[in-house]
Amino acid sequence: MILLNCTDVEGNKVDIEVSGIYYFYSKKNHKYKLFVHSDYGEELEFSLMGSIESAEGFFAQFGFVRLDTDNITNLSKIKEVVTSVFGKIEARFDDGTYVTVSRARHKKYLKQ
Repeated sequence: MILLNCTDVEGNKVDIEVSGIYYFYSKKNHKYKLFVHSDYGEELEFSLMGSIESAEGFFAQFGFVRLDTDNITNLSKIKEVVTSVFGKIEARFDDGTYVTVSRARHKKYLKQ
């Protein structure tokens, strides 16, 4: 079991299992931080020692892939991949949330 040390919205330290994470995402003006969507139930914050690219490389060993500019996704948590009429691609999860998927990443990781 691999634990990730995060912080909740009140500033409390929370250790969560990496396997319970659906995806990480970045926000503008929050350099060196990723926000965590997991089965914990609320948004958590994870501080980075480097760039999102370095986080992408590290979390790849746990089955995570960067599907778009702003997210790193746990492939095992994806329920379905949907393309809208307008061509927008989404990876959807069983809790009703989703992340966007770039066309290039879709072809590389998700195309069946």
